[in-house]
Amino acid sequence: MQPKRPHARGAVLQRYALDASDQWQRRDQLISALPSATRSAIKKIGSLVEAAVLDHMSEQHHELRNLAGKKLAEVNVDLCNQRAQIRELLTKIDAKDADIAKLEEEKDKYEQRLSMAATETDALKKRIADLEGEEDFRTRMLAMMKEALGEQALTTEGKS
Repeated sequence: MQPKRPHARGAVLQRYALDASDQWQRRDQLISALPSATRSAIKKIGSLVEAAVLDHMSEQHHELRNLAGKKLAEVNVDLCNQRAQIRELLTKIDAKDADIAKLEEEKDKYEQRLSMAATETDALKKRIADLEGEEDFRTRMLAMMKEALGEQALTTEGKS
């Protein structure tokens, strides 16, 4: 097992900081060694490059903002259209629900009428059966009366 180096990381960072400061010092020495005309030309070139980069970045930023604005407007329009479609569909659903309720009421009325008609039909069938029974009774009574009258007529003829 290796012994822990308590400040190994700190030492690396410190060395890096020294290297960076050494680089800056070296850079400053090299720049100061240049003739003043070169330094002023470099400053002008740096200013021109900075201005060109800033112009380019501002144009891109402007274009991106415009594009984002257009996209946002499209999304808002699309959202409004979808909301309108949803409202329209909800209205249609409400209308269909009302139609269904009316049809269910009509169905209930027809079922009640059918039930009443079935009850009436059953009552009429019973009445017909009763009448048929009464007709049978009448027929038998008539037959018995004819028979009795026929026997009486025969006996009266036989007496005369």
